[in-house]
This record gives sequence, C-alpha cells and structure tokens, in this order.
Amino acid sequence: DTFLNGEGSRCRSNDDDSATAFISQVVKADLPDAERLLLVNGRVRLLGACTWEGASLGDAQLVQSAPGRELRTYLQAAGDFYSGRFGDAQRGFVAAAAGSLPWVKETALYMIARTELNQAQENAFDEYGMPQLERVDKSVLANSDTSFNLYLNTYPQGEYALSAQGLLRRVHWL
Repeated sequence: DTFLNGEGSRCRSNDDDSATAFISQVVKADLPDAERLLLVNGRVRLLGACTWEGASLGDAQLVQSAPGRELRTYLQAAGDFYSGRFGDAQRGFVAAAAGSLPWVKETALYMIARTELNQAQENAFDEYGMPQLERVDKSVLANSDTSFNLYLNTYPQGEYALSAQGLLRRVHWL
C-alpha cells in the first residue's frame, strides 16, 4: 500500500517531520511575530501537497527581516520543488544556501542536489513507470552527483547525510 501511494516520489518527504523541522527554525529565528505566523502558516499549507502555487504563503512582501527573507526563500523553493518547478526550486535553494541561517544553508545545499536529481530523471520513466535510461539528462545528473558529494563533504555527519548517500546510489544507477 505504501509503495502504491508515493514510494519514491519527491513529495514523500513533504511530511510532518519536514514541516516540524522548518517550523522549529522559524520559532528559533529572531523574527517579528507577524512574520513567524506567516511562515508557519505557509509551511502548514504546503504540508502533504505535491502542488503549491506560493499563494499559500500569503502576503510574502510582509516578511522583511533578514532571517525571515531567508526562511521565505527556502519555503518558496520547497513549494517549487514539490510542485515540479525544478528550475525555480534550484534558483531558490541556491539563494537560500548563500544565507546565514545554519539550518537553511545545510538543508538548501541538500535540496539543490535533490532538485538536480529530480530534474535529471524527470522524463526518464514511461507511462508504466519503467526507466528509459536514454532519456535521463546526463549533464544535470552529473551536477546532482557533484552536489550530493559537496553536501556530504560539507556536512559529513549532517542531517541529510544518510539520505544523500542513498540518493547517490540512485544517481549512479541512472
């Protein structure tokens, strides 16, 4: 039953644990209460979705503090990732990784690699879910390999190290 309901889907990680991780960072950040509420509500609305238009974030321009903008950038990139807008997600995660919040930096660096992997295999499966390896975007796949290794070299004991190692196996399989 689990396999039939999203095993292997990029959206499988849009769960309570990932929402809790984001929300805990929002709570820890030095933010005005209105920004905190806006970001938490946006992440809760994203929970469990595999499509998201960003409108769920509400009035994003109300987030003005530096840490709030970093968290908003990450949240928008996550929404783009789960919605399959990989180019937008990539740009957002690159911007978030350049920020100053440690959790956002680490998680965004990991998500850059995940985004590249999803983009590389976006057209690699036929209507029956069977791999068509000749349709894998090899240049984007090579970028994903580099990005997962960068994450693992930067954060060898990081929050997502085990997942990154597992996804590297998928990169090599593809």
